[in-house]
Amino acid sequence: MSNTTVAELVTLTISGIPVRAVIAEILNFRTNDSGRFADVRLTDGTVVEHADTLDIELTAAARDAIAAA
Repeated sequence: MSNTTVAELVTLTISGIPVRAVIAEILNFRTNDSGRFADVRLTDGTVVEHADTLDIELTAAARDAIAAA
């Protein structure tokens, strides 16, 4: 299994502090009238619930793998 980072959460906390963290696992995904959301586990073990999927960015490695497929 590869240890390549494929996605990062890039967002702001409610107090305006920027957050950029590597996503280790997507725990849940849902869509409602407000948009698409995911619960994710970061590499440090923190679980972020209800993250807007617009705040999840693919890394260059993931984009390259998709392009090669």
